[in-house]
Amino acid sequence: MRRRFAAVVVGLLMVITLTAAPKKRKKNEPLALISGTVFQSSGFLLRGAKVVAVSEQERKIKIESQTGERGEFALRVPVAKGPYVVTAEARGFEAQQRTAEVYESQKTTVTFQLKPKQ
Repeated sequence: MRRRFAAVVVGLLMVITLTAAPKKRKKNEPLALISGTVFQSSGFLLRGAKVVAVSEQERKIKIESQTGERGEFALRVPVAKGPYVVTAEARGFEAQQRTAEVYESQKTTVTFQLKPKQ
């Protein structure tokens, strides 16, 4: 009975994993890099901030990351999908948006300075 239950659980986990797997990009699809830094309004770096880039032309394309110890982030995005709206947010701070134009094999830098919530 336990083996059957374990087999069912493993099977369900495999189905969930396969259906939730991210869409693979095409081999020759050109990529660009959106990178930058998130600061607090006081000028200090803000680690652990969530950074999301969404294509303005194709809203399904959504790339997420978090800032590291030095408040830095990097997102690889498909080029053909036009400009991206990049949002930075962190607990206790107001979210902020920027628009990033991307070009093939180029790096676009975006900087945020988040203000504390009132």
